[in-house]
Amino acid sequence: PPAYSAIKINGERAYDLARRGEMPEMKARAITIYNLELVEIVDTDHATFRTTCSKGTYIRSLARDMAYALGTLGHLTMLRRTRAGAFRLADCMALDDLLNLSPETAAQKVLSIPQMLPEMPYISPAPDDLKKLSNGQPIAGDESNSFLDSCPPGSTMLILDNGKAFGIGIIKDDRRLWPRRNFVI
Repeated sequence: PPAYSAIKINGERAYDLARRGEMPEMKARAITIYNLELVEIVDTDHATFRTTCSKGTYIRSLARDMAYALGTLGHLTMLRRTRAGAFRLADCMALDDLLNLSPETAAQKVLSIPQMLPEMPYISPAPDDLKKLSNGQPIAGDESNSFLDSCPPGSTMLILDNGKAFGIGIIKDDRRLWPRRNFVI
């Protein structure tokens, strides 16, 4: 990874160390480049590439390493992320365009939080438990949310209220779900 990255080294961001003139040791990481395509040679000093890569890939480092392998130097002049997980640039909309839509049409275009976080486990507590969570109190597992007992401490869960995102909670060592962030919807 590049020295100017958000990676923490001994509790401090690498870019903070680099800005102070310190050169932190950046340990290599295993990544996967699934696809790397030369799209266009713009001129003798510029080219456009397209890649599909794993999480944790620093494209600046990829450009640097490709140039190094060619016996020269290189850097990025532009980076456009066209996809992150299930989210594609082609499915995005500019905020100004969204704001110009009717409220009903805009609501159809915006993904719900559960749709945005499909891999996050969720819980749909009873109304009394939702009230406790909204007041900052934890809830324990019962017949409606007994899987709390099988989740390891430290697990983060999406809290739903009638299918809508209510908040995010964390299971602590006491086997209870504690509210971490409640949403105002």
